[in-house]
Amino acid sequence: MRAFRVLLDASRVAYGARMSMRERRMLAEVVADVHALLEQDAPDRADDAGPAWEVADVQVPDDPAVARLLPDASHGDPEIAAEFRRLTQEDLRATKLAGLHTLTSCLETTPEGFSGDDLVVLAEDAPRVAAALTDVRLVLADRLGLHTDDDAEELHDELTQPMLRRRAGRSRRGLGDLYEALTWLQESLVVAMTSALPDTAGTP
Repeated sequence: MRAFRVLLDASRVAYGARMSMRERRMLAEVVADVHALLEQDAPDRADDAGPAWEVADVQVPDDPAVARLLPDASHGDPEIAAEFRRLTQEDLRATKLAGLHTLTSCLETTPEGFSGDDLVVLAEDAPRVAAALTDVRLVLADRLGLHTDDDAEELHDELTQPMLRRRAGRSRRGLGDLYEALTWLQESLVVAMTSALPDTAGTP
């Protein structure tokens, strides 16, 4: 796996990261798991139901990973938090599910005109893909027990110091390696997106 870089094809801007088919399939499976996790506690609504904000009974997700994806808007006022959740949770869920779907599409299909050796993200899809990578990382962070920057730094030390790495279980090492790889991959996408922005220095 290599970092994202800017790609140009005719008038299109895209970002490409060299990624093997094995790496793509592995990431696609994780994305599918997150998609299923986020979708499974969605309320059942009839096809002719009204807007999502009309759902009367919207609960805080039981799974702490989903609760990270659909967080409270207020930690100091339960009534405000509950009302905001009622008004926004299902729309937020739909937005996140759509972003995960976009990431899956990028992993499975290379746009015409670009190399099949790259994971290619078209510029118009890049913000959704970056957000989807954040959502996958949030779920992994919950499963790893990461709640602060210090926790993430401790995980990095655990994975990079041989003695500490040997003490960690195989599952934790696997999840930790994936979390760190996706953190790096997402950062490289954001850097590539920023580098492709027009230079507005000196613009009045």
